[in-house]
Amino acid sequence: MTDSTTRSPSRGAGHDLEVGDAQHSEQSFLLADRHTSSLDEEAAISISRAHSRTPPTKPKASLQVAHDTSSSSQQGPDQGKRLKGLGLAGIATVFQAIMSVCAKTLGQSGVPVFEILLVRGIMVLSISYMKAVTATQHTFPYALGKRKWLLVLRGCLGFGAVSSLYWSLQYLPLSDALVLTFLSPLLVAALAPVFNQELPSLIVVVAMVISLGGVVMIAKPSFLFGGKGINKLGLVLALMQAAFGACARIVVRDLRRTETTDIIMVYSGTMHCICAIVACITVPGSVVILQHTWQVVMLLLTGSFAYGAQVTLTAALRLVEASPATAMSYLTVVWGLVLGYFFFSEVPGLWELQGAAVVCSTTMLLGWDERRQHNKQQQQHQLQLEGSESEDEQDERETDARS
Repeated sequence: MTDSTTRSPSRGAGHDLEVGDAQHSEQSFLLADRHTSSLDEEAAISISRAHSRTPPTKPKASLQVAHDTSSSSQQGPDQGKRLKGLGLAGIATVFQAIMSVCAKTLGQSGVPVFEILLVRGIMVLSISYMKAVTATQHTFPYALGKRKWLLVLRGCLGFGAVSSLYWSLQYLPLSDALVLTFLSPLLVAALAPVFNQELPSLIVVVAMVISLGGVVMIAKPSFLFGGKGINKLGLVLALMQAAFGACARIVVRDLRRTETTDIIMVYSGTMHCICAIVACITVPGSVVILQHTWQVVMLLLTGSFAYGAQVTLTAALRLVEASPATAMSYLTVVWGLVLGYFFFSEVPGLWELQGAAVVCSTTMLLGWDERRQHNKQQQQHQLQLEGSESEDEQDERETDARS
């Protein structure tokens, strides 16, 4: 009778750990949607609750003591991983800001945007292809793609987002162009329910309305504020970047079910190169011979920092939950203000600063709401697990009583 009563709690705890670990690795892998929580801690807390609610027997107590000991011994390494993850997320924002400075400097020196995109695409594809071959042990990783048409679509959308960003940098101040990229996660939250045939939540609607007010503060249209305002073409290009980026994120969410990150990156880099080559051929004046060595260096730095930002952010999301990593991404706005002042003598006005604060605040509000909903779902799931464990224990006690 003692053996039968101790097997059920052990099985429930193991099942709980497997569910928590599987969900943590899957949601860390979803990045670049940026709104997950620390399921390892929640799984540990849930196991402790499950054991505290079951009848106290000697085997359970020993299991609880062992679990508490392992939790306390892992607290230090876990804290170190989180600090390392936050540091990597901060480095990613620095890389992204420097990449934008390089692209803007090259554009102002007469280097066409599509030529910048072509060099960037070749560098990203070369690194991604070698990484995919090493990871998959397949010399032609394109064959491993299960939904090739969706992979191609994601690559085209990614090219649209990056090209729109680089074009907007030629017309907008650096800080304004980077701030408007934060509209992308808001559009994801608004469009994802539409694709799932659902209505967006009230918080999403409120965040979209408030963020629209922030965009108006940054754009300063003449019919409201008087004067000239920011460049309208640059504003349209920045909004296009947010729209392309949102659609690319939604496609990636669906691709994660069947494709690995390496395959997605190879297809993305390939389509980036193809689209850039087509643009260079069809658009007159899209390729020029570089006149200075520093332009070549800046081109190489643009591709290097673009890939570096992606790698460091992916590594950060594997070490820390996405909510604090997302909060770290707002440092991009700070770097944009600082670098824009020193490199391009751009001094933002009061309305631009207020608009940037509004856009970043609504994005943070949306991340908090998604984290709250996720925690609620985790609690409901844990209650279901505890209920099933209680039913199993009751059935075993009834069986033992009959025997």
